[in-house]
Amino acid sequence: MIKTKITFNEELKRIQSLLVEQNKKEEPKNKCIIIVHEGIFDARGSDTEQAFTEFVSKVKSKLQVEFSEQQSKGNPVFITNIQIRGGASNHNGGRVSPYDVENDRKTLNSGKIDKKNKDYIANVGYATDRMDSFLNNLQEKQEELIIKIPPSVLSTVQKTKKAIVVNTGGVNDVNKTGWTAKDGKKYKPGQFVQIRMEVCQTPTTKTETKKEIKKEYEGSTYEEKITSCFEDAYIIIKYDGSGHYCNHAIYDIWANGHKLTRDTGEEYASLNNKGVKDDAVKIRAAKGSTGGRKNTFILKIDGHNSEFFNGGTPYKYKGDLVIEAACKRTNLKTGAWNKKGGMDCHKWVGTIDVYVKDPLGKWLPAEKVKVGAIDTPNKFDNRVVVSKHKACKNAVARTTTMG
Repeated sequence: MIKTKITFNEELKRIQSLLVEQNKKEEPKNKCIIIVHEGIFDARGSDTEQAFTEFVSKVKSKLQVEFSEQQSKGNPVFITNIQIRGGASNHNGGRVSPYDVENDRKTLNSGKIDKKNKDYIANVGYATDRMDSFLNNLQEKQEELIIKIPPSVLSTVQKTKKAIVVNTGGVNDVNKTGWTAKDGKKYKPGQFVQIRMEVCQTPTTKTETKKEIKKEYEGSTYEEKITSCFEDAYIIIKYDGSGHYCNHAIYDIWANGHKLTRDTGEEYASLNNKGVKDDAVKIRAAKGSTGGRKNTFILKIDGHNSEFFNGGTPYKYKGDLVIEAACKRTNLKTGAWNKKGGMDCHKWVGTIDVYVKDPLGKWLPAEKVKVGAIDTPNKFDNRVVVSKHKACKNAVARTTTMG
């Protein structure tokens, strides 16, 4: 049999036809999109209807763009996953209630949370009611939105919904956008619902069993993984004990040799609670007193402590975080706290909490260290080690597959 020579144009057409067939095979069988929304509630009531109306409008426009053909023909799409979180301000009936998270809605309250407090329980109830109203309204709007919500999805979201009480300074939300308190601190609303939905063309259920993936921190070397782990770490220096009222508890703080700056810009930690340089966040102390104080230092590449990530500082102690402190002179005529006792500053009363995230961005349990009397920095400018934390050494070791 004589082989005929294939021309260039014939070969080009053959390749193009193969590519067309390949692309047809690779087209997704079930298109899915994600819709995320936050509804803010009126400070003087639960205007669920208004907050939900904004959500419905957003869903409608999104579906009309992403599933135009199905929407025009009246063929429903399916909500295959719902994640919802509701919030309430830490105020109830003129009283301040305990709270779960700080005003950024992410940072966990590092103090003790009395979850049996009647005002806390009431606020959790308000947050839950907001979520339930959203979900009930969504079910009622299925026909209008041309969607369907499988019973299994509704059952799952009832188990996973999360109600939180937010630190709004102990007051009800002033408005829906944010406000500045008398002390100059800025707050955003605590009364909200955040919802995230996956919407798909078909209600495909996944029956295959997937192997658990051991997610690792970013980086090709162990040192890079340590550095990645420390991104967005929180170092909290606080006092929540009893019997401490002092103007001689100001400290410079170092982490792995890097001098830290507070999230509010101050280059020191203040455990003062008697008026002078009393600029830390006020928290409840033991027995319900208001003498507690909290200082937050955040390790962030684009934040106040960006230089922490230079020169191998994160890996200086192979993933450990070593905290040093030096007590500073407060601008008072009285000078030292206890000159006869040989102590320039108040004996250390603070606790140091360190938070890091896992590779998926979830907070790991805090490492809490109560500084002992031996490690107390009582002499002006005498820099001493006050705590050591396993921090990213343990976190990376638990997730890395590298030797």
